[in-house]
Amino acid sequence: MTEPVELEIHLTRQDAFGYSAELRYTDPLNPAGKGPERGAMTIETEELQKKRLDPAGYGKLLKDRLLSDPNLREYFNTVRALAQDASRDLRLRLFIDRNAQDLHTIRWETLADPKDDSWLLARKDVFFSRFLSSESWERVNRRSKSTLRLLAVVSNPKDLEEGEYELDGQVLAPVEVKEEVQRLKDSLGSIQSSILASHPDKPGETTLAKIIDRLNEGFDILYLVCHGGLLKQRQPPGAYLWLENAEGTADVIAASQLVDRIKAMLPAQRPMLVVLASCQSAGKGEASRASDVSGTLAALGPQLAQAGVPAVLAMQGDVTMKTVASFMPAFFRTLATEGQVDRAVAAGRDQVQHEPDAWMPVLYSRLSDGRVWYTPGFSGADDEDDSVRWASLVDSIQRGEATALLGPGLVEPLMGPQRDIALRWAEKHKYPLSDADREDLPRVAQYLAAQESISFVRSAFFEAVRDELLRYYGERLPEDLRKLKVWNHDQTLQAMKVAAESYWSHGEVSPYTRLAKLHLPVYINANYSDLLYDALVQEGYKPQVRLCPWNNKMLQKVRKEKYIFESEPTPDEPLIYHLYGHMSEPLSLVITQDDYFDYLIGMTRNKDLIPGSVLSALTSSALLFLGFRMDDWTFRVLFRVILQQEGAALLEDYSHAAVQIEPEEGRISDAGRARRFLEQYFQSGKVTLFWGNSEDFLKELSSYL
Repeated sequence: MTEPVELEIHLTRQDAFGYSAELRYTDPLNPAGKGPERGAMTIETEELQKKRLDPAGYGKLLKDRLLSDPNLREYFNTVRALAQDASRDLRLRLFIDRNAQDLHTIRWETLADPKDDSWLLARKDVFFSRFLSSESWERVNRRSKSTLRLLAVVSNPKDLEEGEYELDGQVLAPVEVKEEVQRLKDSLGSIQSSILASHPDKPGETTLAKIIDRLNEGFDILYLVCHGGLLKQRQPPGAYLWLENAEGTADVIAASQLVDRIKAMLPAQRPMLVVLASCQSAGKGEASRASDVSGTLAALGPQLAQAGVPAVLAMQGDVTMKTVASFMPAFFRTLATEGQVDRAVAAGRDQVQHEPDAWMPVLYSRLSDGRVWYTPGFSGADDEDDSVRWASLVDSIQRGEATALLGPGLVEPLMGPQRDIALRWAEKHKYPLSDADREDLPRVAQYLAAQESISFVRSAFFEAVRDELLRYYGERLPEDLRKLKVWNHDQTLQAMKVAAESYWSHGEVSPYTRLAKLHLPVYINANYSDLLYDALVQEGYKPQVRLCPWNNKMLQKVRKEKYIFESEPTPDEPLIYHLYGHMSEPLSLVITQDDYFDYLIGMTRNKDLIPGSVLSALTSSALLFLGFRMDDWTFRVLFRVILQQEGAALLEDYSHAAVQIEPEEGRISDAGRARRFLEQYFQSGKVTLFWGNSEDFLKELSSYL
């Protein structure tokens, strides 16, 4: 599938009615690109409001105002022609600056084509989204392609039957739950669904608490059907949703409560897509309409994006059920097969383009390429090459000539990435250096050590881990831990164990269990946790734990038996070697920039104290790098250490694998080029990149063993 030509429209407020518009063209197949074009734009919402009952007229007027500058219009038409002449799709992203949020009330989805005034989005080859981005938002971590899982919530509080609630002069009628559920099932195709629906015999099925509890099981999509409306008399005034309370009557909650609860979820468990579907509430038959007259649910899009949801699909007004019933099957079918949410919306619009309300679906997205999932696998491999590479790794593992190296990414699903700690530290302690370094934990920690002390940094790190565990698992942790303001090392490790048991409690096999089942003699651990140790013990093995003696203070204050290991490890009594320290010994932790520099020196100076079995494993076995980001200090220093070892040439006798997540949205300026660079970088060391996450890799590896 050829990548689309891309055109971004960036709007910024200049004065009361005036805005600046910038059009920027990029082509993934042509990195040279073309410079942007800038111009002025004037929009008066009252003028557009007069056309609100005429979508075609509205779109033409909007086109005239957006492209009133001749240079902007010529630029737009040129890009449009380039895509059409090359028989390629056009990905059109509208970016509205924070100082111009009022522009989100405009019906951009009605936009007319400057060439012939036809509806621009009626074409399947135009993918349109309202693109949302911010430096302060959490990064987007895509999931690997698998069977998509959807949680559907259809809320019909039983007191709606009594006509107790009124919105915009219209009594809120009961939601047709059975019809809504059936319509959804007819739409989903191969997507697996779980349903939370109001039922007279089961009150409280659609409470906010139950919705969040189910989402924590790890659904890809949340499909929410409920009444929504703007309530100006309530405190706080704003958007409200009609969910249920425990008794099954209406719990009219501020929409911000849903946003806050989703924001508080673990990043790895938040849905990739939220579909806010208006519900049938008045009339029957094909002409029946939805309840969200004011487009309240659509207004939640930017808020949910800020809460960490990558994509939100909603309706801008009172859409007909006929349109919904035709739009959704095409949308979900394309999403399941292509994985691109903006392409899926275009497919849905194509099915309803002749309906008067076809413009109402609106997509808010933080995904520049629209992808909600990726396909895991080895770089540059077809199916046949893939099986050969697995065969080589399996052979090394079965002969006991493989070593797993565990990075900090293996802990991230439990409590988020370490760079989030760096961002919070940078904000709290007013980090003054480059903004690009604010998520680099060693750099921020180095600044903090200079301002305070290295002891302060270690304490702050333990405090940050405690805060994250309380944030995500507070109610599940033992009460005595919740009450303590400070945890010692054993208490921190205990809380991490509880978190792991909770996180992998829905039938998934944890990556640590899969690692333990590899039955390897040596594991190199570059994170500070005991989760691998716990998994090995659970499998019936007797692991031995040792720490790398990289600094002199460790040699003076840490007992020798914690770093000296003179035995020969076996698969039944494997060695876990903590390369960058362990929580039980704060002096062993490698956190700051200076720690990493000193680590490289210490590894050379104290080489005789490093177990021979570890050095042999690093130079004479197949290496499996798991849970590393290849641009992080943790990996870069480790890779240099390996290449500098005597006997490193023996690595050429083995095939190695490094698991690398897809370059992340918002973190890499050009994800495609970043991917190619990493592939070239590791190719010389016979390290094959597996694009995916560690759980993808270990799950597939286990199928070959």
